[in-house]
Amino acid sequence: MPTLEEIEEELNKKILLCKKLPEDIRMSCMDKLMPDKKKLFSNERLTVVEKLKKRAYKSSEEFRKDLVKISFDLSWDDLTNMNLSNLDFSNVNLSTADLSGSNFSGCNLSNADLSIARFSNTVFSNANMQGINISVSDFSNADFSGTNLSMSNLSNSLGMNANFMGTNASFVDFSNSNLKDAKFEGANITGANFEDCNLKGTILEGHENILENEKRKYESGMKGKYKKSEKKEEYIGRGSVYRGSGEHEYALKKHYK
Repeated sequence: MPTLEEIEEELNKKILLCKKLPEDIRMSCMDKLMPDKKKLFSNERLTVVEKLKKRAYKSSEEFRKDLVKISFDLSWDDLTNMNLSNLDFSNVNLSTADLSGSNFSGCNLSNADLSIARFSNTVFSNANMQGINISVSDFSNADFSGTNLSMSNLSNSLGMNANFMGTNASFVDFSNSNLKDAKFEGANITGANFEDCNLKGTILEGHENILENEKRKYESGMKGKYKKSEKKEEYIGRGSVYRGSGEHEYALKKHYK
């Protein structure tokens, strides 16, 4: 569990991030940035996190009974580097949480809220993630192989080198996300939205037309509006490549560094 000081520091960072977001999603994100400190540090909440850390739950039924006591709210919690496989997280609020390096393979995460969260290097293989909200998050290097992500929202996020091999990504909204070097071999991307994505190095096997069209639009919008970073040989946003905010991707990278 993060300390109150750590929460305050992260909260200030997330508020700054939200100010850089497109106007149509800014307010919905801001509403999630006001944690109920009384609930956050309740004995019931601390017990759930500690039991997850120790892999003490023998079944999803036992886990769900404890979730009822905390209103299915695990937002702001530190769930890093945990083995959480095969548990039922459906409809759980995990927004603003840190799930980096954890194992959610085989979990039911349908309709869960993971927006404004960190889960780089997290494993979700063979999980049910249908209808999930992962917007404004960092899922770079995450493993979504074999998952059901249909009808989910992965927009306005960082997803560099993410693994979507064999994933059902039908009708997923990836718009305005950085998917550089992501892998989609064998994935179902019927109806998926890749508008204004960075698809440099992305593998969209069998869907090269999408790759070429979006790459051309992305690079066309980049001309004269991007500058090279002094620290890295990469481009950071300054112009209007991302709708509503030219500083969107740069803000995300700075926040989730």
